[in-house]
Order: sequence, then structure tokens, then C-alpha cells
Amino acid sequence: MKVRGLGPVVSVVCSLMMFDQAVAQQEAGARQAAPRRGSVIEEVVVTAQRREESLQDTAVSVSALSGEQLERFNFQNAQAVAAQVPNFTAGGLGGPEGPPFLNIRGISFIDFNNINEGSIAVYVDDVYQGFQGAGAGQLYDVERVEVLRGPQGTLFGRNTTGGLAHFITRRPTQELEAYGNLQYGSYDQVIATGAVSGPLSDRLRGRLAFKYSEDDGWQEDVFTGAKHGITDLWSMRASLDWDLSEAWLAELSVHYTDDDSTGSTQGLLGEFVPGSVTERCTPAQIRDFECANRDGYIDDGDDPEDVVSDQDSWPNSRELAGGVIKLTGGYDWGEIVSITAYEDFEQHFGYDIDAYDHTGHTHFPFPFAGPDFGTDWESKAEQFSQELRVGGDYNGTKWVTGVYYFTDEKTSSSSARINRIGVPPTVATVETDSWAVFAQVDAPIAETLTLAVGLRYTDESRDLVELISPTIDDVSDSLDTSAVTGKLALEWRPADDRLYYAQFAHGFKSGGYNPSPDPAQRGPVGEETIDAWELGLKRSFLDDTLRLNAAAFYYEFQDLQALAGTTDPETNQLEVFYLNAGDPDVLGAELELAWSITDNWELTLGAGLLDTEIKAEPDVTFDGRPLDGKELANAPDYNVNGMLRYYLDLGTGGLVTLQTDFRYQDDVFFGPDNDPVESQEAYGIVNARVGWESVDSRYSAELFVDNLFDEAFTQHVFHQSASSTTFDAAFAVWGRPRTWGVRIGARL
Repeated sequence: MKVRGLGPVVSVVCSLMMFDQAVAQQEAGARQAAPRRGSVIEEVVVTAQRREESLQDTAVSVSALSGEQLERFNFQNAQAVAAQVPNFTAGGLGGPEGPPFLNIRGISFIDFNNINEGSIAVYVDDVYQGFQGAGAGQLYDVERVEVLRGPQGTLFGRNTTGGLAHFITRRPTQELEAYGNLQYGSYDQVIATGAVSGPLSDRLRGRLAFKYSEDDGWQEDVFTGAKHGITDLWSMRASLDWDLSEAWLAELSVHYTDDDSTGSTQGLLGEFVPGSVTERCTPAQIRDFECANRDGYIDDGDDPEDVVSDQDSWPNSRELAGGVIKLTGGYDWGEIVSITAYEDFEQHFGYDIDAYDHTGHTHFPFPFAGPDFGTDWESKAEQFSQELRVGGDYNGTKWVTGVYYFTDEKTSSSSARINRIGVPPTVATVETDSWAVFAQVDAPIAETLTLAVGLRYTDESRDLVELISPTIDDVSDSLDTSAVTGKLALEWRPADDRLYYAQFAHGFKSGGYNPSPDPAQRGPVGEETIDAWELGLKRSFLDDTLRLNAAAFYYEFQDLQALAGTTDPETNQLEVFYLNAGDPDVLGAELELAWSITDNWELTLGAGLLDTEIKAEPDVTFDGRPLDGKELANAPDYNVNGMLRYYLDLGTGGLVTLQTDFRYQDDVFFGPDNDPVESQEAYGIVNARVGWESVDSRYSAELFVDNLFDEAFTQHVFHQSASSTTFDAAFAVWGRPRTWGVRIGARL
């Protein structure tokens, strides 16, 4: 599937419109089902265009999951949401515990230095999270999550060339409410969540929510018995809503997370034919776990729970604290919104870069032949943001305008462990100052047509204020960027249950640095930009018991930013370059269907198609491989997700829910150079759940199995070139195997 141009995009949309009309003709006589709690057809209000409106009335490509739906899937962290969103993937060196590399429609940013920002933005309660670890955030007491696909060059304009994930937490309530859930499962996992909310006075309401999670670790060293991938965290959030006057509302929130977990350990992918220390395996043999390292050790790759490492544990900890003050003034002509936020984030992440133990055991048939490598990354980020928006509706014309300011300081400290001895770190600090002005107008130009125009101007400075390493005393540099972004869209609404749209959007992501003492590797790298064309539709059928949303798109990307690792053939040293790695084209489509088939049966289906190709000059290479003609990282040609749910009404005995959900995706490469070792074949994950809820919804219980068929899969693979004499193995970052659990809950 290597076709180019807008022809296939138009063909997909035309086919969907024909299906639309065919189903519409069968609507007469359809019954109206009453939505259940957490139903797939419940009304979801989103703020994808910075105003509250129904998901089905929002003329952008957005997927939304309500808090009830998130609980029914038992998603525990931010990256888990990708499992039920088309063309959304999450992987990375951190494995299932994070920090993840988020990818929407093939666009991602692969970087582990933590002083740059991703191409997929993460927002929490309207606040941009400028640190890469945000994608590993905990999910609890969430009202909904919105995933916006494509560049958001106007209203969410900061560095969103690929899209964003917006997590909206629950606010205080007018009436007293409280709930608590307790979960026990595999590896002695214990998860407790809960919240209490209600009025504190006539004009003041409060909410307190928490989460506690721990387990004994899902991996074990086959030689030492040490546990890896241990969870140990707690998190809390306190919120206040204060009616300052009839017109003004103040919303205040503070949050804190303390995560002392340890990282999972990688699987070893040996480079050598067994019995030899000179004959290299083919990429297929390496990827199939058939090969050995120089010590003769072979990891057969059959069980992700069995690992080998020279350390009893590897850090995967983070601490996050912050707060936000949102002021909203509502008037007859519109509203004024001010959002002031502060975030403080620290993270410590490390991994066994050669994925086995050189020195601790005597079982290897060959003598030790090289140094033992590990690495540590410590990062800190402190940020402040201020946004002021004014918007309203004048005679059917919806408008919003505003200003935005963001500043942060990020510090990254990277160091290696060689033979268990720490090497002095390289420490870099980058400061960013960014401000923007923006406006969008949605104006009716005919009875059923609306024209939407948005513009944003951004001015940004990024300063490398300090870089210190064992080989240099101090280095500083500065990078200034400005850009005009925005969108132009036409919306057609021939009926209340039908919406079609066509839009063009332009987005950008500012440049950055690689914290390296080598000027050739350090950068700075220039900005990346994207031009995106999209056609979409949103339809409701059968008295709103069947909803169909679809989109087709074509991207022209310029100057993709990427971090590239390679081995210098002369010095045999690992080199990491941060560079603009070509101009990818992306062609694709998505479809989402939600259907309340009967009062007892519900179905959701999602599908994504992607065709990506990098265009680059012949001399642009990763690890000696030209990038021209390669496909983007972690961008499967197709992916499918879905859920089937059955309700069994027991009358006064309550309600039983039977549910299965799944995700299947085609094979992917984990790097833009398409190294065949750094890949994952097509695979699917199936989950199953049985739940019970009392008639009054006060009590609940659930039994679940995730990864029901115990599928072994990798979320990332790191591999050096065959010319490297430093590394004699690649490593594979495992996804979680089959797990089970039980959960009970109670609410007022």
C-alpha cells in the first residue's frame, strides 16, 4: 500500500457517505434505547474547540471516552487510552510503566533526553504539560478524556503537530457524593481509588480524590530472583469551586503524585550465531530470539516475566506537584476565561542497555568479552502558564480569541553505568519562553454551511543555558522561533444528526537541543511544520442508537525532528544526533462506530489506516541507513479496536455485565530507519470482564483478565549497527503478559 495523493482520501469519504445514506433509509421504526451508566451512546460533551458542545456536533477529528467508560475498561494510566482510539499508539523505552512515546497518525517524537517536548501534547484540565513524563500520568476520578487528531494550530497551538490528549478531571458537586474502589490482582497488586465531593457552604464546593497502587513486580530475574517492574505510588487531587458572584466562578485544584516504582527489564536479543563470537545472525534470527551474546547467553523470548539483569532494580520513579486557578466570567454576550497554572516535575529513569548480567554468574559457557552497560536519566521540569480567553456567540457566529504565555526550565542529567560503576553525568538546562495570540471564528455562510477560520501567532525563545560534561566545562546557546499557524474549515449540517466537514490546518513545533558535549550532535535542530488536509463526517442513525464518525486525511510534513543513534565506524563509539530527518507524507483514515444494538447488547468498533513515507536527501541516514523511502516509526498500516458488551438484568438482583474488548495492529518499526531488528510483528490483545452492579448502583464488583491469550509483544526495541563491537546484543522492551484482578466498589 504505497499510494499517494488525495484520490484515495476522497474515495474513502465518498464510500462512507454512500453507507451513510443506505443506513439512513432504514431508520423508520427503529426503537429508542435508554442509555445505561457508561453506555456507548451516552451524550459526551467535549471542549475540543474551547467551548462545550456535543461530540457529534464538533467538526474536528476527536475521540472521547467518558469517565464511566474509562472505568469499564479499567485503564490505570494515560497511555492505556491508546488501546481504544484509532491511529493512536503508545510505546517507548519505559515499557508499560512509561514514560511513553505517544503517536497519533504516525506522528511522534522519539527522544529520551527529557529537555525537549513531544509532537503529541498532553493537557490536564486545560493546562499543557510540557514534560515528556506526562504521558505516564495516573488515571483516577476523571470526567473524560479527549484525543484530538491532527495539528491543533489555533486553540491548542503549542507544539501540537500530531495531536493531543486532554484529560479532564471531575469537579466538585452540588450534592454530597462519595465512592471507593478496591482492586486486587496479579503480582499481589493492590489499587485503591476514591473521592468525596459536596458543598462546603452556599457558594463553595469541594472535592478530594486519591489513588494508591502497589504490587510486587511483574518480572523476576531467572538467576537472582530479584523483582522488576514494581509499582509503588500514591496520588491525590483537591479541588474547590467558589461562586465569587452571579457571573464569576473560581475553580481551584492542587495535585501531588509520589511514584517510587522500579522499571521493567528488557529481553535480550543476541547478535551472534550460538557457539560463535564472530559470526553475526541475520536480522530475522535476532528478532526471533535465536542468537547469543558474546558470553553465549540466549534469551528464548518465550516469557516476558523471566529476565536477566546485573542490577536488582532499575529506577522508574517520578514526583509531580502543581496547581491551577481557573476564573470564568459568564455574561449575556459570552464569557471570559483565565487559566493560571504551575507544575513541578521530577523523574528518574534507567535501564540495562545490554539487557543481561556480565559479572554476577558463572553459568555462561564463554568468558566475559566486553564491558557491562547501563544508563540513568534524571530530569526536572518547572513550568508556569497563563492563558486568557474571551469568546461568545453573536447572531449564530461563534468566536473566541485569547493570549497565551508559557515558560519553563528543564534540566536533564544523563550518565552511564559501565561494569556497575557510574560515569560522571552530562547535565543540561534549557529555558523556554513562549507567548502567543490566537483567534477563531465559526460563521454561518448559509442555512446549513459554516466557515471556520483560525489563526495563531507564536513567538518562542529556547536557551541552552548550561551544558556540563566530563569533557567540557560549560556551553550555552540560544534559539528563537516564530510562526503563524491556524486552520480553514467548511462545515455542512444538512440535518441535526448529520455533520460533514473539510479542513486545512497548519501546525508547527519549535526547535531544540540534544545535550551532548559534541557540537555536531548537540544541534540546535530547526522547527518542524505540517500541512494537513482532512475530510470527515459524523452521523447518527436509528434514533441515535448507532453513531458513525469517520475521517480521511493527507499530511505533508516538513523537517521532522528525531533523535538518531549511530555508531562511529572509526571510533566505535555510540553517537546520538538530534536533527531534522526529512519530510514525511502521511495518508490515512479512521472510522469509529458505537451501536446500542438492543437494550442488552452494545458494540464499539474503531479502525485506522496509515500509509507513511519519509522523503529525505540521500545523505540523511540513521545508523548508516538512508531515511528516504522509509515509513514512520510506530505507524502500523492498519489498526483495529473494539468492545462487545452484554447486559444481563437480574431484576432486584442487580445488573450483570459481560464485556470483551480488543486491539489489533499491523507490524511496525520502532525507528525511522526501519531497522528490521527494531520491529514488532502484527499482534492483538484481547481482554475479558464480568461485572455486577446493584439496582441502586451503590455497590459493584468485577472480575477481569487482561491480555487473555497471554500474547508476548514488545513496545520498543533498541539495536546498534552490526559494525558495533561495543554492543553484542539488542534489547526488547516487553509489554505486560496476561494479568487478572478483582475489583469491588461502593458509592453513596
